[in-house]
Amino acid sequence: MILRRAYLLTSLVVMALALVPAPAALAQAQSLYWERFDVDIAVQEDGTLRVEETQVINFTSGTFTEGFAEIPTQNTDGITDVTVSEDGQAYSRRSSSASLDAGEYAVERSGSTIQVIWNMGRTRNETRTFVLGYTVEGAIRRYAEGNEFQWNSISPGMRDFEIRESTTTVRMPPGVTISFADYLVAPEFSGVPMTVDMAPDGERATWVANGPIGPAEGVQIVVQFPPGTVGGTGPSWQAEYDRRNAWEQTYKPLVDLGLLVLGFIILLGGPALLYLWWYVRGRDPKIDVVPEHITQPPSGVPPGIAGVLTDERADVVDIIATLMDLARRGYLVIEESAEASATRLVTKEFTLRKVKDAPNVAALNPFERQLYEAVFRGSAETVRFRDMNQRFYTNLPGLQNKLYETAVQLGLFKASPQTVRSSYGCLGAFALVAAIGGGFLAVPLFAQYTGMLICPVLAATVVAGLLIWMGQHMPVKTRKGAEGAALSRAFRNYL
Repeated sequence: MILRRAYLLTSLVVMALALVPAPAALAQAQSLYWERFDVDIAVQEDGTLRVEETQVINFTSGTFTEGFAEIPTQNTDGITDVTVSEDGQAYSRRSSSASLDAGEYAVERSGSTIQVIWNMGRTRNETRTFVLGYTVEGAIRRYAEGNEFQWNSISPGMRDFEIRESTTTVRMPPGVTISFADYLVAPEFSGVPMTVDMAPDGERATWVANGPIGPAEGVQIVVQFPPGTVGGTGPSWQAEYDRRNAWEQTYKPLVDLGLLVLGFIILLGGPALLYLWWYVRGRDPKIDVVPEHITQPPSGVPPGIAGVLTDERADVVDIIATLMDLARRGYLVIEESAEASATRLVTKEFTLRKVKDAPNVAALNPFERQLYEAVFRGSAETVRFRDMNQRFYTNLPGLQNKLYETAVQLGLFKASPQTVRSSYGCLGAFALVAAIGGGFLAVPLFAQYTGMLICPVLAATVVAGLLIWMGQHMPVKTRKGAEGAALSRAFRNYL
């Protein structure tokens, strides 16, 4: 029969004894160790398991009054007949643990576990032996090849102190022999080396720890025996367990590998595709070499447009430069005056004034005309700089959009740089939200099957971020625009 070595997460085992100190001794240091932690598992003829844990505890420091154990009930059909005894003397069971006297215990259910609490009386600097017993129903898996159960005799990570010695014994009903006995070690289980011994008649097997068992270590045994040798039927959870076991052993490694490869494909292929897309759709046309310096601004490229060509952005400085150019071309005059205030400080005042015999405003390009009309609103002939603040910034978004549109109308860009950046930014933001949101939903949902789903999610998040960044570099100039940009930079170098 093939050994199923998948770690049974919810195998039935009592948690290591956790002892609660008396209130008067909370400030004292507490320590103990298990001289022995022995587990006896008797397989019953009806297919149940009767488990008895014998724990010999040496209380070396501090005062203790209560013991506590927790029995998981997952992957079982029930835990019954819980008992607590000490040195052959049974403790009395009570319905609640709220007020237990010495020699009493209570059993309480909490979710998928059973908690056992007992009052052992004031204990200090002595060795005591406790026996915790219970019956487990539906722990043995049934197959045509044989029966099997796995058992956490001692669970790892459930104690703060070490166990010096431990022996687990499995006893079968008369005439039923054990066909296979083993134990699990890392990486499937944080197990310790054991010595396994089988009785000559095959009706008993023992597992002896080869050394102390640390708090992070435990013991999990595996037992197989012939089919039809004990009563009962297969447990209600077996079908789901077998499906999960098949997934873990057969499909999960392939799925994990596939998700890891997919993550690498996205992480490497995504940026490569983005670069290819930029190379095909985002590069400016190649132009002839221009001088590094020129002494005159490029013909047919107004200052504001030149600013957009050099950095592909419509900035405030481009708008101010256009005002200066309109003054140079005779459409307005910038006048300076000095005023003395009550504090005897002299301040300078700048005023923009229309030129009466200015050239035809209709001859201006769309951006220049909108800027001119935004400055001299209505029939205004003059406007002070100080009065332009609110008016200027109110019109700023519209002026920037018009500057982009004018650059496109002049044949310098294939599309508005701002529109291109916004389109790619929205696409990248959507991809980023989809990657992160999908990860938040899918990763926890499939965590019980695989944790490698995080690989493509993280890779997609990185690619989405790159798409947002790449979008800032996707505006494309025409050949005319590329030449104008190169000449504008050459003139800027001269200046």
